[in-house]
Amino acid sequence: FRRPPLGAMIEIPSAALVAGALGRRFDYLCVGTNDLIQYTLAVDRADPRVGHLYAPFHPAVVRLLGDIVSAARDAKAPLSVCGEMAASREGALLLAGLGYRELSMAPTSIRQVRHALASCSLAHVEEAVALALRSETLTVESFAAVLATTHRETAAPV
Repeated sequence: FRRPPLGAMIEIPSAALVAGALGRRFDYLCVGTNDLIQYTLAVDRADPRVGHLYAPFHPAVVRLLGDIVSAARDAKAPLSVCGEMAASREGALLLAGLGYRELSMAPTSIRQVRHALASCSLAHVEEAVALALRSETLTVESFAAVLATTHRETAAPV
């Protein structure tokens, strides 16, 4: 009898900060972006009074997501991501540029995300992410602009 693989969900900043230790203890890691963003920014996206402050591309969120990739890589732990961020064109490209290679999303988003990932080389996306990370005011729109200015058509998909 084989034990099923056991994974850890990273959905709160404290778990993100110890992702390396979690990666050494569990068989895989999965980042839940919806909750991680909400708890990192202390913003309830469903609350009409503060929902407009929910910002998946906030520099703190993006840096935290990048740190999780580094920690998982160092721990040699497989890493995936789920949540609304992976279901958008810019979100999927940002995540790929940070080093995420497994994205979970609603079936209705797969076609759009697949097209976005296939239209850019991984090197181009990583370059755009590196440029975007230098910004103190990163937004979806500013990341899309960086992608547009650095975009070079290529046959090599992400």
